[in-house]
Amino acid sequence: MEFLIKRSVPINLWNQTKECCKGKDRVANELNHYIETVKSKILQIHREFELDGANITATNIKQKFLGNDKSVLSLIEVFKLHNEQCEQLVGVTYKISLNLQEFYLFRSVWNSFLFNTKNNGV
Repeated sequence: MEFLIKRSVPINLWNQTKECCKGKDRVANELNHYIETVKSKILQIHREFELDGANITATNIKQKFLGNDKSVLSLIEVFKLHNEQCEQLVGVTYKISLNLQEFYLFRSVWNSFLFNTKNNGV
């Protein structure tokens, strides 16, 4: 599987055998260093998958490298996930603090109010 690293080099400056840029100037050195960094990161991801016993596929490695495998959680979602995990481990049901949920609701309403008053000249 191949994917673009969003870098380019004139074809006459590319060494296909060594898979690197020809030359010793700053641009060539930076590109070659970047290519080596990408290769190292891919190998590191592969090792992590091996250690975690994860399914090692080119697509999975690519997704991890590009950062597309991560899901972003809100603070409340993190609390919910934590509480669910604690419940499974301990057998005790936890609930997200109502104060935290009320704070988020208050903050979103307050920010909306501030935005509206600034735009309407109130």
